[in-house]
Amino acid sequence: MPTMSSTPAPPTAGLQRWFALASIGLVMAAAAMLLGIGRWWGDAAPPPAAASAADDLAGALDRALARQDLLHAGLAIRPLSDARPAGSGVLADGLCDALGTRLARLGGLRLVPCQATRAAVATRLDDRQLARLLNVRWVLGGSVEVHSADRLRVRLALRDADLVRPAWQLDEELTLADLQALPDRVAAAAGPLLGRAVAGPAAVRIAAAAYADLLRARELARRPGIEDRLTALGLVEQVLAAEPQHLPAQVLHWQLRSTLVGNVGPPGERATAEQMHATRAALQQESLALAQRLIAADPGDLRAQALLMSHDVQNRRWVEAFDRMDALLRERATLPGLLRLAARLHLHAGYVTRTQELALAAARLNALDAEALEVLAYAHGARGDDAALRELVALARQIGHGGIGWAAAVEAGRRRDLATLASELAAWVGQGGRWPADWVPAYAQALATPPGSPQRTAVLDLLDSHDGGTRQQFAHYLFEKAVLGAVPHSLRAVQHHAALPPAAWLQQLWWPEMAAVRAQPGFADAMADLGLPALWARRGPPDGCRLLGDRLACP
Repeated sequence: MPTMSSTPAPPTAGLQRWFALASIGLVMAAAAMLLGIGRWWGDAAPPPAAASAADDLAGALDRALARQDLLHAGLAIRPLSDARPAGSGVLADGLCDALGTRLARLGGLRLVPCQATRAAVATRLDDRQLARLLNVRWVLGGSVEVHSADRLRVRLALRDADLVRPAWQLDEELTLADLQALPDRVAAAAGPLLGRAVAGPAAVRIAAAAYADLLRARELARRPGIEDRLTALGLVEQVLAAEPQHLPAQVLHWQLRSTLVGNVGPPGERATAEQMHATRAALQQESLALAQRLIAADPGDLRAQALLMSHDVQNRRWVEAFDRMDALLRERATLPGLLRLAARLHLHAGYVTRTQELALAAARLNALDAEALEVLAYAHGARGDDAALRELVALARQIGHGGIGWAAAVEAGRRRDLATLASELAAWVGQGGRWPADWVPAYAQALATPPGSPQRTAVLDLLDSHDGGTRQQFAHYLFEKAVLGAVPHSLRAVQHHAALPPAAWLQQLWWPEMAAVRAQPGFADAMADLGLPALWARRGPPDGCRLLGDRLACP
């Protein structure tokens, strides 16, 4: 199936999801819905059907993730409700994200941000049920109501899920300028209640109009549509024109351009391979400068370390990247996003068993993190565990993951359900409307014919006839070619991309479908071009392979 070499989904402002973005440019879409809550402190009684569905899902997660008893720690942030005058939803979403970013700085806190609790399955659950679903003790929720262009009422409450009344609450009318300081106020109030120290500098305020544009950009950046993200990019560029030194806007600007490589330009226009290479090279240099600015502002900013790790990988310094990741995990092992990032990094290097361990730990900490379930599904898929792959794909979709069609297509292909393979793959390839999926039916039909058949040859020719930008976007279809049995074609694609900066396609090298390609002598040469042997010499070869001197052998 296609392996996109640039990120196919929107970033978000919260720290948890941002860590995935810093990982070699891979973050997948998670569809989200706003959560409506009854009384403003978020304890409305859910309808029986919702409660039953949540109980069923909690039980399924307990089984799939081998979750244990309730962890009497951790905080879930609920999406803030709004009274629905124009602008309330954007402000509510933006404030919720900002609260998550700030509260993640409370040392050692296990945080489930509102990006996760926006999942449709959490809609109208009361705090006790949400806490049961997520294995947390504390819940923060509330509402935002816009009164005028510059005044709004914010209600927030922090509750122990087992208690009726809030442990802390706020009900104030604020200006838009005041809203920027609110996450620091909440962290200062919540820290003592949660037994956590408040770390890091206070947020820097910007002009109210620029802040409103930034909130809108963050809200649009979460959406899966390319046009929404392009609009977000335009908004954040307006913010930077007014506030050029604002670091959060700089970070969002970098994130958006990283996810839009190959998708910038008029509708229907696709970037060339040369344009994508140039854009990625520029982004790589910018990531280093951005990391340095983040460290100067706050030496403890984990976003900076994640950017530096990504820069290490892009420059084939795998040993340094893994050492940096180890240091981050020693500091913040309770951050699901960090564990998910570590899992992706290990999967890129072929450490599938360790990937599974890290992704499982991330999912246990935040079972509504659809991306963690996705990485865990990938690990099971790479190990050939089709039953677990199928179960995890279903769970990820149940909690709102809209971008896991690639894994679903692989699983369908293994069952020889070619109709499902075709529908899943076509939907995944065609996300955003910029990349052709018209080849998918012929591809699925060719899989029903013997290796070397005219139908398979015709599909190979069709894939190779695509323009350079499309072939670059999908890593020259190296996975599809391997599934078709065209091992030399797949190997040539691997060798081509190994000469470029590492990207998302690496994680597909370790699936069973690529075994014949891994066994080719030229595969070891490609891995040497990527700089991976230095890592393997230090930490051991990838799963299922061995080192013969400095050469990789994958029988």
